[in-house]
Amino acid sequence: RQSGKDDWYIWQDGKKTCTGALGPPNNWRSMVGPNGWVWHQERQQYYFSSFLSFQPDLNYRNPEVKKAMLNVVKFWMDKGVDGFRLDIFNAIFKDSSFNDNPFTWRIAPSHEVEDGFFQSKVHTLNHPDTLKFARELRHFVDNAADHQKERFLVGEVIGRPDILKSYIGQPHDPGLNLVFMFETLDFTFTASYFESLILKWEKHFPEPDYQPVLVFSNHDIRRTMYRVSNSVPKAKVIALLQMTLRGVPCIYYGDEIGMTEGSIPLREGEDPVAKIFSRFIPQMVYDSWLLAGVSMNRDNCRTPMQWHEDHEEHWKSPWLPVNPDVKHVNVNSQKGDPESILHLYKRLLKFRKSEPALYRGAIKLPESINTSRNILCYERYDTKTKNRRFVCINFGSRKLSFDSSSLTSENLEIALSTDRRNRLVDDETRLLGHQVELFEFSGVVLREVSE
Repeated sequence: RQSGKDDWYIWQDGKKTCTGALGPPNNWRSMVGPNGWVWHQERQQYYFSSFLSFQPDLNYRNPEVKKAMLNVVKFWMDKGVDGFRLDIFNAIFKDSSFNDNPFTWRIAPSHEVEDGFFQSKVHTLNHPDTLKFARELRHFVDNAADHQKERFLVGEVIGRPDILKSYIGQPHDPGLNLVFMFETLDFTFTASYFESLILKWEKHFPEPDYQPVLVFSNHDIRRTMYRVSNSVPKAKVIALLQMTLRGVPCIYYGDEIGMTEGSIPLREGEDPVAKIFSRFIPQMVYDSWLLAGVSMNRDNCRTPMQWHEDHEEHWKSPWLPVNPDVKHVNVNSQKGDPESILHLYKRLLKFRKSEPALYRGAIKLPESINTSRNILCYERYDTKTKNRRFVCINFGSRKLSFDSSSLTSENLEIALSTDRRNRLVDDETRLLGHQVELFEFSGVVLREVSE
């Protein structure tokens, strides 16, 4: 209290309970479930933590705090960084009234609904003052001393599309440049899912003012390989989608080599979230939840990057166990394999960079082709250069064919494929005419022969 920084965190006196003891100031919960208020014995007050108890929230209503944090931003901009990823940005400001959050029957939050643990987070998440700060931060970054360097802000935000959009703001009053679209973390490997996703994003985040952020894995969720049943062909399709859908791809480390989930037991987890739940969830119950796709030990998607099959030479004392499959899933072994998922990622990144239709173009769905249950096709086109590319994917387990005349009247050839069988033996692109054949779990990028 005597340090001059006594108001840098969110402190509140406790309330007397029916027993006469001091309890938390209100019912606010953290984002992981437990009460967000933590008792500080020396100060004899509670501080609030949106996430973990050893991470007290800063009080951004204190001008000195805001000034200090903007100075941190400036420090890193002076170092030359290109931008900032803003962790749980939607939790920065809390309601100054400190009223209880309303009750809800919702048990757990989702990527679109922030409410959970029987509480509607109206006073602790997505506060109007946080939206205001998004615009303030954008103005600060855009008006930095080095005007020659463009920078960007990408926020971790939970909420419905209208909430996500509010963080980005309007062209005349911009907020964050981008926000993550976490809906894809729960993707279903079907053509209908991704068709619906495209239509939804185009409705809520239309070009040119809004760009989705294409993220399929991160440090909080089970890896992509788990969600495609460790199928490399399916993982290649996800890579193709990530690099060719309209938006900004955000690749999680290890996805480029098909890294799989670790198998660290809940009670052995270093993850603070795992430590919380391991206190009262038996391993047997947790194992059954794992089979249902629920994981509370984030260590398993955070295992060390698998650079080399002889990992002992590269990781002397890793903080987590290296996956046992490192012997065949690693960067070194895939560098020399032209059919590896690593080579596909490299080709996709190079290809995307050279194609205006992919890195800045619009997107369109041809309805007549997408009536097939397992086929998804979409066109990417750049009005400035007239650059057009067609992406076609077979999500099914059998080879499928379709007539491409509804895409274009021109003949087509393969510009890029996820499966070598969609190419000629001599590795030349195959002239397709109007008949397109796709092998199971594969996709291609097509271009018109007339170019």
